[in-house]
Amino acid sequence: MSHVNLPQRSFSPPTMTTSRASLLRARIADAEDDITSLEAQLAQRQADKTALEAELAAIAYPILTLPPEITTEIMLQAVAVSANELPAVVASVCTRWRRIALSTPRLWTRFSQTTSDCCFVDPAAALERWIQRSGHLPLDIELEIPQDESRNDILELLTRNISRLRCVELFDLYSVADGALEWARAATLPFLALHDNIPLALDNVAPESVPAWSSVRIRLTTRPLDAKLLQSFRHAKNLALEFVSKEVLSSVLRFTPAIETLTILSNVILPPFPVAAISFPHVHTLHYVGRMHLPYITLPGLAHLTLDGYISPAMRELNQFLQRSHCTLRSLSVRNLLWDDFLPVLRTFNSVAEFSADIGSIDEEDASDSDEEDDDPQRFDRFHAVFNQFRVGDILPDVVSLTLTSIPAAQDAYLDVLGAVLDRARSDESKLQTVRLEVPRGKPLPPGFTAELLDLGVQLSITRHDQDH
Repeated sequence: MSHVNLPQRSFSPPTMTTSRASLLRARIADAEDDITSLEAQLAQRQADKTALEAELAAIAYPILTLPPEITTEIMLQAVAVSANELPAVVASVCTRWRRIALSTPRLWTRFSQTTSDCCFVDPAAALERWIQRSGHLPLDIELEIPQDESRNDILELLTRNISRLRCVELFDLYSVADGALEWARAATLPFLALHDNIPLALDNVAPESVPAWSSVRIRLTTRPLDAKLLQSFRHAKNLALEFVSKEVLSSVLRFTPAIETLTILSNVILPPFPVAAISFPHVHTLHYVGRMHLPYITLPGLAHLTLDGYISPAMRELNQFLQRSHCTLRSLSVRNLLWDDFLPVLRTFNSVAEFSADIGSIDEEDASDSDEEDDDPQRFDRFHAVFNQFRVGDILPDVVSLTLTSIPAAQDAYLDVLGAVLDRARSDESKLQTVRLEVPRGKPLPPGFTAELLDLGVQLSITRHDQDH
């Protein structure tokens, strides 16, 4: 029997390579199982999401069910009484609201940017958006002009769109606007208010594009105004010149021949110098706080005059003005009844039929104890002098309507005012028909006061104040 010799085969234990490969295969299998599980979870979550989206879409928000025209009206009403940036806010709520806001030009016709209400980081860009989105509608703009590189951009935007400006107030940054827009609401439109030395130049603007301003307010301005801008004042009915230089005063007056109401306010007494007074035949109302401004004007149709009293014209200035104007005053309003030298001034207006005055505080401790005639009487003394002469008809003998506000709370003063009014009504020469008194809260009227005035044919109206006079 023969034997076959086979080659010898060597058997050895598994190497490290073989073990590593098996481990990786196992991990891959685990990963595949995880992926399968996660894909199933993802599919389930996607199905859940789809179901939730369908449920959400089925919810009806009441505000979004309103007709677009109702939503538009709500936005317009809100903008009228809300923050300046509200149009941009409502346009960011949702797609529907944004579409409505951007398709409503009336929503973008008012733009305001002041120090107290600084809404926009870039006011020039914001103003441009408002102008574009307002279409071709008139614009109301209240704007502090910054002192940075955007200043020229803003002025260029305003001049380019000047034909659309209806009510505009411009002032330098950190200045005080002092309620020009509030003043404008009582005035006629279009209205322009310029505070400080705003360089509003109209060199490249066609004259027919500039609004024919009906109301103009120039305040804290010392530099000459642009010639084309001055020409646009020719049809103004209401003019206010406040704390302006005499050059600005005279130049504006020359370009406003049609004014009907005039306000001059200044804390500077102009030095006397020859000046040719300009006649304004249509002015019926003058509000004047200042001294030596009246030589600039003649007002033959003046019927209503308001004087401040804290800075008031001297007797000579006032008499020359009245003689030159030959006007017949119907009413006089005085904001400080007890100013120095009031009595001589008041006697100038003895023919007025309507008189109103604010009395304000008096201090009994200030009463003058001196008998020297050269001493200036204090407010307490002036108070009694005024009402003692009114009592007997030495001042305001023709007054028909009397209004006294801020009657002092001091008992003697309070009773003196009421007593003077009653004594005047009792006089046979009295023409009093209407009396309006603002008395201190908590102070009762003397017994029989109201009844006796009514018996004398005088209508009485009483209001109360809480001021600590």
